[in-house]
Amino acid sequence: MKTFGLISILVCVTSLRAQQTWIRTGITDTILAIHGDGTLIWAATEADGVKSFNPATGAITTYNSAKSGFPDNDFRSILCVNGDVYAGSNNYGLFILHDEGWSSFDTTNSDISGNSIKDIMYVEADSSIWFATDKGLSILKEGTWTNYDSIASPLAGNALTCLYQSREGIIWIGTKYAGLSKYDNGTWETFNYGNSGINNNAIRAITQDEDDLLYVADYLGVNRYDIVADNWLFVYNLFTVPMTSEKVNRMGFDDDDNFWMATHGGVTRADSTNHFTLYYDYNSNLPNNVCDALYIDENNTVWVGTYGGLAFYTQEAFPNTITSSSMSIIPNPANTDITVTINQLAEDIPTFCIYDLNGKNLENVIGVPALYGECAYTINISDLPSGMYLLCAIQSNERMFETFVKL
Repeated sequence: MKTFGLISILVCVTSLRAQQTWIRTGITDTILAIHGDGTLIWAATEADGVKSFNPATGAITTYNSAKSGFPDNDFRSILCVNGDVYAGSNNYGLFILHDEGWSSFDTTNSDISGNSIKDIMYVEADSSIWFATDKGLSILKEGTWTNYDSIASPLAGNALTCLYQSREGIIWIGTKYAGLSKYDNGTWETFNYGNSGINNNAIRAITQDEDDLLYVADYLGVNRYDIVADNWLFVYNLFTVPMTSEKVNRMGFDDDDNFWMATHGGVTRADSTNHFTLYYDYNSNLPNNVCDALYIDENNTVWVGTYGGLAFYTQEAFPNTITSSSMSIIPNPANTDITVTINQLAEDIPTFCIYDLNGKNLENVIGVPALYGECAYTINISDLPSGMYLLCAIQSNERMFETFVKL
């Protein structure tokens, strides 16, 4: 029998102004999924195929219908494993990048269940790849496909949304309409609104904390579940905690036990003391408030995919007050000089600060007084090593940020 527990969360501080900044990468497409291979960050976009971003150099590579022969540019999922990139499209099946060449698998040339792939997961124990499709679950192992659907198996539903393997080796499968399926070494169990603490049968994301508690995001918030005690503990929603939105699309924990939620209204972070920080486009340089993708890499960097592009958050502190950027940098990338154009107020002399991506201040340049209107400044960057940097313009107690690449 299910048991339901109610615990209280003490919210120590509600921060409506973010204290650190998101850094934009130059990818401005709508991002629906993110993953990394240790060197590159890979993004599935809604309208321009698959893109990779090199954090060391700022280089962006695009794979789309024009450059790679994809039949369509709408991709919904991505996974990097063993040197290969698996990209799930919205309507045309699976594409795999191996040794610089793409191969494709759909329902006409393989046994994959469906052509719309919402999530992809690697299970290390048997080197299998799992696919959440619109027609059920597909597993690829050593070239052989195994499929599960709600007719021939106890899978809760066929329209799948997300996959997660907990530390105990249990597979959790989210569905669009029928709740959550648990697969444990051949045994199936269904959790839905009628038999568990889940508040809605539309499952959006799943993750686990360092205490092995499971977090299940549905359409009405995030449910915390004690797997061992079979006890639903708490619901994160707009009534219980500060959140940017109850509609959580992806979530995860970083190495410092911060709980990150990419939502339909921004990014929410809860630290281990239940201090909540809310990130929006107006207070933290987030490219857009609709955030569908989240990925935390091996360096503890948090990557978010939004309707306005790809950005990342470093744990280093940059200056606190952030406004939307109204300056431009050309050329970008650059080798020796960059020209920064800014709308200057005559009574306020701008200061330009260059940071590396670890938050270290490398150089400060003072503007010219008594100038007014649109002004252009040339800054020499020839002494900087090749890579990506953050330029901060400080004026009237406001700070504007833009990234640039030194070749």
